[in-house]
Parts: sequence; structure tokens; C-alpha cells
Amino acid sequence: MENKAITIIGGVNTDIIIKSEKIPQPGDTMIGGDYIITGGGKGANKAIAISKLGGQVNFIARIGNDPFGKKRIEELKRYNISTDYIIIDEENFSGLGIINVDKNGKNMITVSPGSNDKLNPSDIEKYRNVIANSKILIIQLEVRLDAIETALRIAKQNNVMVILDPTPYQRFDEKLLSMVDIIIPNQIEAYKITGKPAHHIETATKAGMILLEKGVKYAIITMGSLGALLVSDQEIKLIRAYKVEVVDSTGASSAFAGALAFCLANNYNIIPAIEFANAAAALTVTKLGAQTSLPTFEEVINFQKSMPIDFEERKLVTSTKEVKELMELSQQIRIDILKMLAEAGSGHPGGSLSIVEILVVLYKKIMVYNAKNPEWQNRDRLILSKGHGAPALYAIHAECGFFNKKELMTLRKYNSILQGHPDMNKTPGIDMSTGSLGQGLSVANGIAIAGKLTNKSYRVYCILGDGEIEEGQIWEAAMTSMHYQLDNICAILDYNGLQIGGSLTQVKAPIEPLVDKWISFGWYVISVDGHDIAELINAFEEAKQIKGKPTIIIAHTIKGKGISFMERIVDYHGAILTSEDCKIALEELEELKAKTNNVAK
Repeated sequence: MENKAITIIGGVNTDIIIKSEKIPQPGDTMIGGDYIITGGGKGANKAIAISKLGGQVNFIARIGNDPFGKKRIEELKRYNISTDYIIIDEENFSGLGIINVDKNGKNMITVSPGSNDKLNPSDIEKYRNVIANSKILIIQLEVRLDAIETALRIAKQNNVMVILDPTPYQRFDEKLLSMVDIIIPNQIEAYKITGKPAHHIETATKAGMILLEKGVKYAIITMGSLGALLVSDQEIKLIRAYKVEVVDSTGASSAFAGALAFCLANNYNIIPAIEFANAAAALTVTKLGAQTSLPTFEEVINFQKSMPIDFEERKLVTSTKEVKELMELSQQIRIDILKMLAEAGSGHPGGSLSIVEILVVLYKKIMVYNAKNPEWQNRDRLILSKGHGAPALYAIHAECGFFNKKELMTLRKYNSILQGHPDMNKTPGIDMSTGSLGQGLSVANGIAIAGKLTNKSYRVYCILGDGEIEEGQIWEAAMTSMHYQLDNICAILDYNGLQIGGSLTQVKAPIEPLVDKWISFGWYVISVDGHDIAELINAFEEAKQIKGKPTIIIAHTIKGKGISFMERIVDYHGAILTSEDCKIALEELEELKAKTNNVAK
């Protein structure tokens, strides 16, 4: 019989989970909602995850001889997990976790390790044969590092695959990574291990490459609602997450790791294994509690069957008719951009393609304007601070009737109304001439202050480039926005991770943590998938409700979006497209548009 045994070395905790409107800040005392007391611990959660999927699991741990410990032993037995390798600690209390969960399902966890921290090398040696006879060993950092090192050496000596979930993070000798096959950090853990931010697919890729240099074979960086980024010598690929209503994200990482190990023990290839793990994690976050929410194999399979594998198709299937129509329009805008640039023989394709959905949502769903009267005083204003994205702005303006679509083919021509960067003196509907980076938010401030002084109800939208925010003027403007409490400003950051000189961290590190930086400047921050129409609509509507402070929407985007050979390639920031490039790109875009149109019907 094939060996499919998975051995886990980790912690067993009792979790006290409190639901509240938001997570308390230092010094806060707040009234929460309901609470539950349930089993937890990263090791125990993974053991139960694998068992519920139908896997064969061994669990090596220490637990206190106290009421909490006895309750956890009963639970493990109920999930058909052998407790033969769990050491009862007569001197130390069982581990305890205090978990705050906010209204959006995000959490903050504090753990008192108790007996978990007493698992030692002698305990590991006692069960040497259990590890040696396993197919996979899963470890996490909730037990002593000397015990972890002992387990790694035993696994290495016996050709056992090792998966490291570096949580809860504690500093360790990075030489140990040479004995790890797969590491699955989240964005924060990846940053702590590598020193490289991992909040965007581009920066996370750099962090993943460093992990490979340290000896791991596969780095799988979990990126929340974006999905999981696989970095290996063979490929770099973002496997997108499933979109679900989040209730509690506490058990997501354990569900992911357990499902991944289960699949690999059953000879799945790495990408199907990650897709299965994403599905398991998605199901887990729809319920409260880390262990009670873990799905069975049948539940995961049925969930996957209900959703197309292709991420774009999933979005189509789950979208409303209105959203599908805007998705179809986005593909047409991309086609127009490409034709414009091909005719001009120059321009900026990458950063134009990355902001298409943002502009489509603004002009077709959110902004108030009159295309026949572009100077209307009560209109909403849009400042394209990253002025090199002008082709995208021109394409949506033509679609909305600011000028005839025939003008698009005159881009960058002598006497054209459509120059390489927006010119408010030439082009109808342009609220500010831009191109010299870093100035747009300052202009937006002036327009927003004028609106406040004249009691106008218009809003000001300002699209920033992520490379652009390396300029100091942006941050001076950000302080000004908050100083004057400009809640009629909504900035949008085109966070595609690349600028003309390379990735953000190559040019000027560290740009992260972006969310925390903007919050520290007093802004309200919303993070979204910048290519998800529904998410963008919700974000802009939410921004309208914020009073007393400005809002920034950090839109995670892909440079060159929609064209396979352009996506995430920095050279297409300002590349001249060959006729063959244009032919292939247009074929891809037409195919995407047709697919969207078919589903929309």
C-alpha cells in the first residue's frame, strides 16, 4: 500500500473568539458581540483539516493536564486523530489563543503557548520512526526551534517532504530552509524572513526568489483575497482565490496548508494542489471558528465543481448583468487603446491597460458629468496624475461622448486634440494637464478646497501611479488633504508594482507598507482588486460615505492587463509595438471580449 501518511509537529490551543465591529487599537476598550470557545492551534487545526479531507495524519504535540487540554484531546479523538503521539504535560498549562474578529472577518490573534513551548528534541527523537515513515512532514513555528531542527534533520535523512508554515513567526536560523521543500508564508511572514515587502504580486515575487536562494524548492506566498503566489525554478504563477462572503479568516491558513499537504500526499501536481487548497480555505472563512469551519473532501470538490477553474470565467459566472456589461466594455476599451498606440507608433501601453476597469467604473457608474457640457460647474472632476496613462482616459472619454471616436486614431499626431499626455487646453473633458509626476494630488486638493468654499457637492477623483508616490510632493499633498478634512477627495492608486526602471522595490525600497502609510497620514484606505468591476463599484460607493477625511483606494492591478505577452513585463511601460505584436494582442482581446459577451447574454 502506498505511503500517504502526513505527520504534523505543532501546537494545540484553546481559542477564545470574540466578534466585534472592529479590532481594538492600543488603549481601546470596546463592547464586543458573541464569543465562542473552541479548539485551535496551528498544528491541531492542520491535523483536523487533513483528517476531515480523509487523509492519514500523525500529530506530535504537548498538551497540559488541565480542563482545556482534556477537552482538546476529546476533540482530536472525535475527528479520528490518534493521540498516541501527544505528550501530556503535568507541569505546564495548555496553550491559549485570544482572537478578535471584526465585521469583515479579519482577525488579530494573541497566543500564550503554554505546553506547546515545552516540546523538545527528546520528544521528537522519541517519535523518530513516525517522522521517518511519513510521506510528508508539516511544521510550524509554534514550538521550540531546537525541536523543529531535530524534526527537519530526521525528515531530511529519510527523504520525507517538508512543508513549513512559518507561523506564528519567530526568528530562526535561515540555514534550516535548506531542509525545507515547500514554504507557505503569508505576506507579513514573507517580509519578515526575506526583508522584502510582499504586498503585491511583483514585490512578493522578489521575496519568493529570495526564499528559493535560501534553499526551498517551492515558495507559496498566500496573499489573502488575491490568492496564492507560486514561485519556483520552473514557474511563477498567481493561483487566484475564490470570492466568498468572509465570516472568520482564522482557520484559512491551516485549511490551505492541510489541503495542500493532503493533495501532495495523494500525488497531485503542485498547481492543482494549490487550487484545491484555495477552495478549502475559501469554504473555511465562510464560518466562525478555526476547526468547526474546516471542510470535507466532498464539500471542497462540490465547491470546485460549482465554479469555473479560470478566474476570469468565475468572475463572469458570479457577476450581475450590469457588471458583465462593464467587463465587456473594458475589453473594448483595451482594443481601442491598442489600436490608438499602433497607429501612433509610440505611447505607454502597460500603464494604460492597468487602469481600464478603474476608468470604466468611474465614468459608467460613479461620476457625475455632462459630456455635452464638459465645463459644467457641478461635475465631478478626475485628475489623471499618472498622465502617461492618457490613452485609457481618451478611450473612455470617446465612449462617453466627449468627442468623436474617430479622434482616437489621431493620438500623438500634429494638431491632434489627443496628445501624449492630457492637455486641458486641447481635449474636452480633461480637468488638469498632467504628465510631470507627483503633482496631481496637490491639484486635486485645490479643486476640492474650492468645492468646499463654494458649497459645491462635486467629488474629486485622482489616479496616482505607484512609482509616482515615491515623490515627496505626494506625501505633502496627502497631509494637506487630511489637514483640510477633504472628504470630497478619492485618490486611486494604480498599484501594478512596476515602473519604468523596474519593480518598485528595485527602484526605491521600501514603498510598503502602503496601507499603514496612508492610514498614518489620516486617510481612509480601501484595498481592492483593480480589475474586479464589482469590488471597484463597492469601494467607490463606500468612499462616498466617509466623512471628515479623504479616501484612497489601493487598486491591485497588473501592468499590461489583458494581453498575455505584456502582462507584468516592465519593458511595455513605453514600448513601441510591432505589427505582429498588435495582431496577436488584438486577437487575444477580441477573444476575451467575445467570451465576456457570450456569458453576459
